Amino acid sequence: MKYVPLHVHSEYSLLDGLSQTKHIASRLEEIEADACALTDHGTVSGAVDFHKTVGSSFKPILGCELYLCDQESSVKDPSTRKLKHQVVLAKNIEGWKNLLSIVSKSNRAENFYHKPRLDLGQLEQNVGDDLVSFSGHLGSRLASAVVDNPNWKKDGEKEAQYLQNIFGKGNFFIEIQLIDSLQNTLAKEVAEKLREISQTTGIPCVATPDAHYCRREDAHDQRVLLCTALRKSISQVQREIKEGKFTSMKSFFESNS
Repeated sequence: MKYVPLHVHSEYSLLDGLSQTKHIASRLEEIEADACALTDHGTVSGAVDFHKTVGSSFKPILGCELYLCDQESSVKDPSTRKLKHQVVLAKNIEGWKNLLSIVSKSNRAENFYHKPRLDLGQLEQNVGDDLVSFSGHLGSRLASAVVDNPNWKKDGEKEAQYLQNIFGKGNFFIEIQLIDSLQNTLAKEVAEKLREISQTTGIPCVATPDAHYCRREDAHDQRVLLCTALRKSISQVQREIKEGKFTSMKSFFESNS
């Protein structure tokens, strides 16, 4: 079975993803992949471009990395800005229509607050059997349930089962990411815990890259892009890393994986 990148960001993940769709297509040819998913942050704006560029040679899988809030999305104050991530892919044309509806609702004025978002109740109400979901990276609900938690196994299993109930058995997978594990020891710790949860719950794992650029030599350019979003220079970020003040996105500036 050939490797299929299932968690990929393009330039449509604004100020975060570097890759243009033509670069993704070129890279897919290099690694001899047959298919690829597009999972931009909170948007499906790149879907048409991606389908036109990639679809002639590879199978395009259309998806989105959704933003989820723990409280009702209608509550808008600084305490509600912290969001969790959830990757969703369309299985078929009906799934694509469903995904369009979900993303549209997340962008409505009553839900949008700095970013397009939905609360869990809204997600449950709108998910059908035509969507596939992965648990997400370190910023996901499942990863958050096992980090710095002495009861991580019990809470992690409960969260995994809850997410599987939302999407349906066979439509939900526990996402394992080791792309930055050499620089980010937390990634390896979470991966090991999630594998154990997968074994005890019977929910299968899927390995993803969370790719924001196509090649190692692109890493510096992506850091420049991130600095634009952070409104900081690279030297400022590097200084803050040395001083221990910059930790949330540290691995992006230390890894070229």
